[in-house]
Amino acid sequence: MSRLFRRFFATIPPELDIAFRQTLILAILVRLRWMFWLGIFFQIVQFSTDWVRYREGSLFTDPVHRNLLLTHIASASLVIAYGLTIREKRAIQQGQLARAERWLAGITFFFALYGLPRSAFAYVDRQTMVMFIYYVLVSQIIFMVGHRVRIILTGLSIGIMTPTVWLFRTGTFAERYISLLEVVLFTLAIFALATHLYNLFIREFVQNRLIEDQHEALKKQARQLEEEQKRAVQELEQRSQELISYVLQEQQRNAFLLELKERITTTDPDRLTRLIDYQLNQEDRWKYFVVLFERLHPLFFARIQSAYPTLNTYDIRLIALLKLNLSTKEISALLGISPQSANTARYRLRKRLDLDPDASLETFLQQY
Repeated sequence: MSRLFRRFFATIPPELDIAFRQTLILAILVRLRWMFWLGIFFQIVQFSTDWVRYREGSLFTDPVHRNLLLTHIASASLVIAYGLTIREKRAIQQGQLARAERWLAGITFFFALYGLPRSAFAYVDRQTMVMFIYYVLVSQIIFMVGHRVRIILTGLSIGIMTPTVWLFRTGTFAERYISLLEVVLFTLAIFALATHLYNLFIREFVQNRLIEDQHEALKKQARQLEEEQKRAVQELEQRSQELISYVLQEQQRNAFLLELKERITTTDPDRLTRLIDYQLNQEDRWKYFVVLFERLHPLFFARIQSAYPTLNTYDIRLIALLKLNLSTKEISALLGISPQSANTARYRLRKRLDLDPDASLETFLQQY
């Protein structure tokens, strides 16, 4: 039975229940606003009719007119309830649904108690089903009641109006039967239409929520990617700063040693010169430089050596310093050679890389 019910009547996933109730109530409030102003208009019409009957003396003497007056008073109370419910809009938007749901449940119940007797009295008085049509449309479509409540209201509508039409319809048996059939078919048609519209409302809500969830997921993913990109940029800047700091320290150290080498005035200058040359060409410092460099430019040495396997260690060192966009003076200080020797080394490197005379060596190295 439950599976058959879900086949014809759309349901809301449990995780979307609160959000759906909020959306549904806000949609009903929009319709109640129109019902409020239309209700005021109908109150003017109804009470003006009662005034005419009062002047004619039939308002309290005729039982039907007296009962219609009571339904008019109930209708006025209903319009007041519309206005009070509309005022709950802000609370609903803040997620406070309980009070508004109680108001709507009360309106639906009260409208059923008012609408069905009012429809029956109107049919007995004027042989018209206008009020009944109005009641069925409002209770099932305007109020957007749930599936089970709609089934109950449909049963009540048919259960009350069919005996009323059968007992008070003037005319032949065939005419009464046709009127009875009209009540049943019309009520079921509105029930089917209301169910279809309610199913569409549910499906549209679920689809919109899925789209919103996808948008939120994409936004979250975009924020995560942006944060990861920021962290990567910060890490790259940190590594670049470490490498630059190390290069500057080496440059200052080598410059000091070169200056010291030129000013040496000891009894054994050759020995001191050899010690200084050893410090200038110490291999461990180059290995540490390679570690820092590859953190900033991963696989650079592997790519350049794969493209040009004939390059020697000195060429690789020169290429690494050129990759950092260092000047000739800075390169000569780091390699422990003169600026003229650095320029000569650059020229030889260009030949080994087979570069055109107009090509920039630094620009060429940026592609690796």
